[in-house]
Amino acid sequence: MIDILALCQRIVLMFAMMAIGFVMRKAKFGGEKLPGELSNLILYFAQPALIIYTYMMDYDESILVGAMWVFIVSIVYHGIVFGISLCFFKNAPEAKRKVYRYGMLFSNASFLGIPLVQSVVGDTAIIYICIFVIAFNIYAWSVGCYIYTGDKKYMSVKKMFINPATVPTYIGLVFFFTPLNNYVPGVVNELLVYIKDLVVPVSMIIVGLRFADLEIKSAFKDKYLPLALVLRLFVGPLVSFALVKILTLCGVILSNDVAVTLMICSSTPVAVYASMMAEKYNGDAVTAGKYVAVSTLFSLFTIPIVSLLLYF
Repeated sequence: MIDILALCQRIVLMFAMMAIGFVMRKAKFGGEKLPGELSNLILYFAQPALIIYTYMMDYDESILVGAMWVFIVSIVYHGIVFGISLCFFKNAPEAKRKVYRYGMLFSNASFLGIPLVQSVVGDTAIIYICIFVIAFNIYAWSVGCYIYTGDKKYMSVKKMFINPATVPTYIGLVFFFTPLNNYVPGVVNELLVYIKDLVVPVSMIIVGLRFADLEIKSAFKDKYLPLALVLRLFVGPLVSFALVKILTLCGVILSNDVAVTLMICSSTPVAVYASMMAEKYNGDAVTAGKYVAVSTLFSLFTIPIVSLLLYF
């Protein structure tokens, strides 16, 4: 089962880290580009270091089996949620419809999922998150691009499998399947530890920086936002929970680490990709930014609630 107390304690810490970013923004520390520059630090250095370091362990068949089930469930999960998303926002303006359907489908599993899962399960579960993110990217650069553009030519097979999240995973798998981790110099291990430890605090500072720019009142003037929040923060986790239960009924017993990882990854708020893709394809980046920020704030309350499902 999941340690709800440990999860809540980690969320309180994350609130404190967010507050640092919020204060920095209000005090006008750094420039307008600071959130983007810190995001690049996480995306291209800290997160890859964390992924590679996590895989530097002796081969364990149980972990491999768990990773296989995470991949299968996450592929099915994204497909089901995409299908559900098509049933909503039919009367919304096209630009908003694209944002909300995209946000419902794609969760911020890597930025928020990693610190939360790590706090209640441990470092090994990061391997499972990496696998979940591979499925995420397969959909993000296919279905995700199609949601925003309506044109299949923008789908990128290359980016599905070659991106800052998957490349470190491939490198990590080399260490996992071979004894190479026993020959990594101590100084390299130490360097990876220092860099990987930036993921949690810097990620949350970025959230705080972005949240400081949000006008809450204006965000809730959008009548479609409450429904979009419910769909992202509650329906997504329910789909994940249902899939785990169906596998159990079919005789597939998933480990606690796998079940917790799937539940938390599907419970996280809207992926930052929603804003990035809106900007890339001339979508409604303002609505996307509000959806990301507000869902992030509310998720810190909803994640412990939906995690209670794991007790059933």
